[in-house]
Amino acid sequence: MLTADRSLAAALAYARWVGWAVFPVGGNDTATRIIGHLLRRWVDPELAYVLIGVWNAVRCQPPLPQDELARTFNSVLGRELKRRETA
Repeated sequence: MLTADRSLAAALAYARWVGWAVFPVGGNDTATRIIGHLLRRWVDPELAYVLIGVWNAVRCQPPLPQDELARTFNSVLGRELKRRETA
């Protein structure tokens, strides 16, 4: 069970994770985690794609190439859809 202190700490940690600038070495890995996080919480895939695109443009220095981001998104989406079928 989450207490108010633990949920606030978790929210702050998540905000820092999503909000920090990401450099080329960790961009794809971080994008994969954010995409998975959104889809696992049933965020509409079209909205999740827009959100990750905005995150990429604003927080990645330099941004990941659009084709790489699309491949990563589609890969994570495929795994999530498969997980939902078996759940």
